[in-house]
Amino acid sequence: MSKTTLLFAMDALHGGGAEKVLVDILTRLDRGRFDIHLFLFTKCGLHLANVPEDVQLHYLFKDPEEYRGVAKFVRLAVRSLAIRLIRRLPFLFGWLYRVPRTYDVGISFCEGINMLLFSGVPRK
Repeated sequence: MSKTTLLFAMDALHGGGAEKVLVDILTRLDRGRFDIHLFLFTKCGLHLANVPEDVQLHYLFKDPEEYRGVAKFVRLAVRSLAIRLIRRLPFLFGWLYRVPRTYDVGISFCEGINMLLFSGVPRK
């Protein structure tokens, strides 16, 4: 029996309750039944360290806190522009980042921009 591929989407893994619940679910899913992917718009947050190592992590932007001065400002400006473009033209998402192209179930873990991930990405 082949595994079901799950793609979870979240903006980031900051310290909120939804983020904690997502990490708990990722930890407890049956690895024999599921191939698990996690997509983050920004790879940052308190709960990032708790994501299981076997979860395939994908992201669009690195944590802006890793940068200082002008580089940080440029990173934040590019992120803001990209998110505005994605909101208006979701199909551009595929050009900005290669999301796993074959997944069986897409789960936007919170409302908002996460839903746009699934509107422009082909599925099986």
